[in-house]
Amino acid sequence: MSVSLRHLDVFTLADSAGGDPWLLNKTIQSGSPGEISELANSFYEAGVCTQETGEEFNAAKQRFESAWDRQDSGDHPINDSAEVQRATESLRLSKEQLSRVAADLQSISASLAEAQRSADISVSNLEIRLQMIDNQIDLEIVVAAASGHDADVSELEQAAVDATARALQEVQQSGMPTRRTSTHRDCKWRPRGTARAPPRTWTEPRTEP
Repeated sequence: MSVSLRHLDVFTLADSAGGDPWLLNKTIQSGSPGEISELANSFYEAGVCTQETGEEFNAAKQRFESAWDRQDSGDHPINDSAEVQRATESLRLSKEQLSRVAADLQSISASLAEAQRSADISVSNLEIRLQMIDNQIDLEIVVAAASGHDADVSELEQAAVDATARALQEVQQSGMPTRRTSTHRDCKWRPRGTARAPPRTWTEPRTEP
C-alpha cells in the first residue's frame, strides 16, 4: 500500500468489504506474462502456422504488447527450448499443433498482462480515494474539537468501506480468466515454472492486523 492513513485501517476495511483488494492484486501481479509470451514465441517458431492460427497469434501478441510495459523480474526460469521439446515428445504434437499451443499461450500472456494492468489501476484509484476520505475525517475531527464536540465520521467510514468493496469487485473481475476456444482443451502439458490459472471463484482469507 502506497498511502499512509491516520484514521482508516486497511484490515478493518477489507473485513467490512468482504475481501482484501490489495492481497488479491498482489496475487495477480505474481504472474509472469513476459515469460509466457517468450515461451509462446518459441512454440510459434517451432510450428507450422496456418493463416487462422497466425492471425490469432499476432492479435494476441498485439494485446500483450499494448498491456505489458515492464519486464519480468529476475532470470527467466522457463527453458523455452526444453519445454517445446518436452511437450512435443510427451504429447507427440505435430508442427501445426505446436502453432496452436503458441496461439493459446500468447492469448494467456495477453489476458494476464491486461488483468495486471487493470488490477493495478483499480487499487491505485482506491488508495487515492481512501487518502481523500482520511483527510476529510481528519478535518471533521479538528472542526468538531474546536467546537467542543465529538466528530461523527460514520458516513465517511462507510464511504471508505464502499470504495474498498468496489475496488475488490473490479480486481476480482480483472483476474477472471477469459473463455478461449482451443483445440487442446484436454492437453495435460503445462510449462514448468508457471502457476495454474486462479479459479473463477475467489475466497478471500481472513487477515488479522
